[in-house]
Amino acid sequence: MVDHFSKFDQFFEIVLASTEEQITQGQRLRFQVFSLERKIFNEDYYPAGIECDAYDGRSVHSILRHLATGQPAATVRLVLSDNNSPDEGFPLEKQLQCPLYFEDIDIRSLPRSSIAEISRFAISKQFRHRAPDECFGYYDTERRVSTPPDQPIKNQRVESRRSFPHISLGLLKAIVQMSAANNVQYWYAAMEPSLIRLLSSFGVQFHMLGPIIDYVGKRQPCIASVEKLLAGVAKERPDVWRFITDDGNLLRGQMAAGPEVPSRAAADS
Repeated sequence: MVDHFSKFDQFFEIVLASTEEQITQGQRLRFQVFSLERKIFNEDYYPAGIECDAYDGRSVHSILRHLATGQPAATVRLVLSDNNSPDEGFPLEKQLQCPLYFEDIDIRSLPRSSIAEISRFAISKQFRHRAPDECFGYYDTERRVSTPPDQPIKNQRVESRRSFPHISLGLLKAIVQMSAANNVQYWYAAMEPSLIRLLSSFGVQFHMLGPIIDYVGKRQPCIASVEKLLAGVAKERPDVWRFITDDGNLLRGQMAAGPEVPSRAAADS
């Protein structure tokens, strides 16, 4: 099997947002994707060109930056429990107007601080091969990157189009990093069935919570135990497991060299 992931760092970097400027970069990309490209959110609501909401203040954020251009290619946030109001619901719970239930996980007995919701998973149109199905926000199956008109195509960039076809897994790695830094043990998510199938092909298995709902489009509410999900990935796709866990270092609490991962304390400050 070709190891596409070994080349990832040649073309992209994960920026775990720890400054207001970095968070704003992600919010600008969200506005681009959700308002300008996909027309899901009314752009008139965001005159500054920044898509934000009340959950940003209790979230940690990541950006996937394309090294050749310096452009943010994708972004994702992880909505944490509310330290000031531990019983405050997550976005998905509020959408359903009730606590979620899954027979294999007693959600109601879990410490709220152990849960987070994957949210605002967005990939720039420039880095998508085609207009994707909307899921999580969005996912990517890109195999080429459009070159800005003022920049020549470089051999390295042509290689990047072939060598890393799944930007979404780069964002998943960022989610694992943020989860490790914040002791998150369970993920909520709302995904289209097409994304569930895509992730399953990489050994990433979420559990469905009830029927599909209308949640910024048709979405499947899901939950996953982070530990069990990663164990399943390790069994089915060890190459994917090595990539998204930094060869297991994240699971040992050892972060790879790079910027400090924002934590709950940083998000609250």
